[in-house]
Amino acid sequence: IVQYLMSLPKEYDIDPTAEDNEALRRAADEGHLEVVQYLISLPKEYGIDPAAEDNEALRWAADEGHLEVVQYLISLPKEYGIDPAAEDNYALRWAADSGHLKVVQYLISLPKEYGIDPAADDNSALRVAAYQGHLEVVQYLISLPKEYDIDPAAKDNEALHWAASSGRLEVVQYLMSLAGE
Repeated sequence: IVQYLMSLPKEYDIDPTAEDNEALRRAADEGHLEVVQYLISLPKEYGIDPAAEDNEALRWAADEGHLEVVQYLISLPKEYGIDPAAEDNYALRWAADSGHLKVVQYLISLPKEYGIDPAADDNSALRVAAYQGHLEVVQYLISLPKEYDIDPAAKDNEALHWAASSGRLEVVQYLMSLAGE
């Protein structure tokens, strides 16, 4: 359907970049890799910008757990401006908030030059994962090597407070098990 719409004559004014590339952002949000690839493959004169709105396509794909879309966007040549660490590592934080462990692991596995910092914003990825009850994400983040500077007690034990306030017993128990270490 997208290909058909793009093939319509100019008088129909089909603009894939309308609303700051919303077609691309929505396709990424829904995990439609083929549509994302097609839109990005359009000739340069269309002005498709996969990094529009501070890399929102990447953030939305990460938030929804669409690992293949995340990987594709990050694999684009540098001139596309994809920055997985944009907005203080929002892609990672949104993936953690939604419990998408594979996306979290992939982002953290990227080479250092991408600037992924799982401890960004006082360990917010850990805090939001704890709040949402995503025990596997919490455990993974805490298991990272010391150089990542993950601190389960950051912001005066906010991960514990948030897990408790949202009734996440398993996360509370896990965090409390760390107190004796």
